[in-house]
Amino acid sequence: AVGGATMLAQIIRMVEQAQGSKLPIQALGDKVTNDASAQIRALAELRGRNEEWAESAVRDAISANANEALELNVVDLVANDLDELLDSVDGREVTLDNGREVTLQTANADQVFNNMNFIERFLDLIADPNIALLLLSLGSLAIFIEIVNPGVIFPGVFGVIALILGFFSLSVLPFNWAGVALIMFAFVLFGLEIFVPSGGILGGGGVVALILGGLLLTSGNPPEFQVSRWLLFGLAAAMGTIVVFVLVNIMRIRMMPVQVGMETLVGRTAVVRSTLDPSGFVFLDGEHWSAESDEGTIEQDERVVVTEVHGLKLKVRKQQHLKGD
Repeated sequence: AVGGATMLAQIIRMVEQAQGSKLPIQALGDKVTNDASAQIRALAELRGRNEEWAESAVRDAISANANEALELNVVDLVANDLDELLDSVDGREVTLDNGREVTLQTANADQVFNNMNFIERFLDLIADPNIALLLLSLGSLAIFIEIVNPGVIFPGVFGVIALILGFFSLSVLPFNWAGVALIMFAFVLFGLEIFVPSGGILGGGGVVALILGGLLLTSGNPPEFQVSRWLLFGLAAAMGTIVVFVLVNIMRIRMMPVQVGMETLVGRTAVVRSTLDPSGFVFLDGEHWSAESDEGTIEQDERVVVTEVHGLKLKVRKQQHLKGD
């Protein structure tokens, strides 16, 4: 549909936001509505459009499809594609802002398309609240991994790039800094859970902070510019699962008996260097050890498992092999 009165979409959006405001700015919302109504009515009168409908579109947020708009004199014509549009408006006389009348000659006009290049398409792709949330989350996680394991390099490089792209994505979107702070604080809590015995309190706080941060990040925006709830809760569930897994393993390790010195050799695998009948030598960790068999003679080059340590002598047995080995 083509027509000057259809350019009121932004005005309607502004009015809807103002009308949805609560006191003490309700008076300001009324003023915005009245000013916008007067402006769109003047525009409709200038272009010879339906003034009543234009004003109702602002005050009551009404809408119409293409055919209804044509019948209501809201638009000049309806075209199915660009070629039909150019043919339909060819020869029409229009009045410019300076009052000069010109005749459109569009029937055989050259069509030039200014398509986005690769970089512009990439930047358009990441300018999305869901992509921004993922970049901030993954970037924070990667930076934490680099801090815990310095020298790995890749997580640090990836994390910095992800955070830069995430902040770029937010730079073209309306966002709340409190949401950004909560998201990054969530990953700080996830990291602290590994080093501080909190019993899951820090990890649970991280999940809550991540959810609140995602909700606040784009709060107040139209639905198409808000973080997907499915993505947010899925990400929080994934991080919560990882925290529980890490926490369970940390607790299991802490509950294991401490083994130091010679006790650490129990359960290790060694190679027989001289036949154990029942005594001989085995090779373990680059050293030869005196050993004694628990189960009769064990031939040279066979693998054995350490069962006990008596001073500097090992008690061993044959390593059990799985069927098919």
